[in-house]
Amino acid sequence: AAIIAAAEYTNNLYEYTQDEAFLKTKLYVSNVKGTDKKLIAKNVKSDFYMYKNMLYFIKDKELMRYDFKEGELKKRNVGLDLTGAELAGMENNILYVNYIKGDLDNICNFYRVDVENQKYWKYQSVEVKAPIHNATIYENKPYIVTGTSPVTEFAAVRGDEADYKSYRKKYTAGGDSLGFLKNSIVLDNHKYSEKRENFVFNKYVVMVK
Repeated sequence: AAIIAAAEYTNNLYEYTQDEAFLKTKLYVSNVKGTDKKLIAKNVKSDFYMYKNMLYFIKDKELMRYDFKEGELKKRNVGLDLTGAELAGMENNILYVNYIKGDLDNICNFYRVDVENQKYWKYQSVEVKAPIHNATIYENKPYIVTGTSPVTEFAAVRGDEADYKSYRKKYTAGGDSLGFLKNSIVLDNHKYSEKRENFVFNKYVVMVK
């Protein structure tokens, strides 16, 4: 089943449809009443972030920018190969890009991308002993969610190490970072029955230190 998320911006509504883990994705814009829906892009491979009047996301292997004022979609060449990349967050004109790699998906490299001046630079890297589920940014600092079923752990990235000690609680499997609440990051964990019929969702708020 598709997952639909929406966020309001002035008189516009963004509708993001995710089906089969990004294999078939479409990004739309419409008014807040849900009418006059317009398709912006297909094959969207990331979350999307706003800066000023621009919406940024990855389509195929390209960084795209949709201008709401002009109604135009254009490539934004920043010189960074976005094959396998994810978007971890955006703060002002700096878009954070991360790559999860390694034999166990246990290495994460972070980059900062200046979308106005179209340049990038390496930010931080971390290698841990468990698969990395997700990465996110809060106040210019990277955080990761890692673990192996049935345990998920949350950690800040400090230098090239993951600081698990400051975030001692362990969570159920399937942890994912959703967003921010003041000085905290919200995690969404889920588990399901053997028949995969009934999902149970738990939300946690982790204080950022």
